[in-house]
Amino acid sequence: MPEIQIDSLDFSYPDKQVFRDFSLSLSGCGIYTLIGASGSGKTTLFRLLLGLEKPSAGKITVSGFPAAVFQEYRLFPHLTAAANVSILRDKPKEGLADARRLLRLLGFTDTDTELYPKELSGGMKQRVSIARALFSDAEILLLDEPTKELDEALRTTLYGILTERAKSSLILLSTHRTEETELLGAKPIRIE
Repeated sequence: MPEIQIDSLDFSYPDKQVFRDFSLSLSGCGIYTLIGASGSGKTTLFRLLLGLEKPSAGKITVSGFPAAVFQEYRLFPHLTAAANVSILRDKPKEGLADARRLLRLLGFTDTDTELYPKELSGGMKQRVSIARALFSDAEILLLDEPTKELDEALRTTLYGILTERAKSSLILLSTHRTEETELLGAKPIRIE
C-alpha cells in the first residue's frame, strides 16, 4: 500500500524557514492536491519526499520510490519523446509502442513522438514529463504543477488519466488552480 509519513518536519533555506514541526500522513490510493501560494513550500516538499533535500529535523518515510514531474522538464536531449518515456522500462525499446500510445493520448501525433526535446514546445516537453511519470510502475506520483502549460482540453484528458491511475496509486499534485481539487475529486492539503 502506498504511504507517505512526515513527522515533525523542520526545513529552512539560509534566508527562509519553510517548514516548522510539519506533519502529514497519507496512505492508500487516491489523489491529493497540495495548495499554497508561490513560495509556500510545495516544490520544497516534493524535493524532501524525493530525498533531494534533507530535513534539519523530523522524519520522512515514503514507501517505494515515487515517480515525479518537476517544474523543469528534465528530458534526455539525445532521446526522442517516446524514448524519453520508455527509458523507465528494463528494456526501453520494447516499451516504445506503449510510450507512443500514451503520448498520443496526451495529444501527440505519431510524428511528434519521434521529435527530440530541442524540437518540442514547452507544453510538449511538459506532456513528455507527465507521460514518463505515468509510464512508471511507481505507486506514488509526485506532480509539481503538471497542468501549468496545458490547454483546457489536455487538462481534461490528464484529469481522466489521473483519476484512473488513482485507483492503484497515491497521487500528490501541487497546483495553483483551486478548481483542480474538485475536478479530480481530490482531497486538499493546504501549505501556508
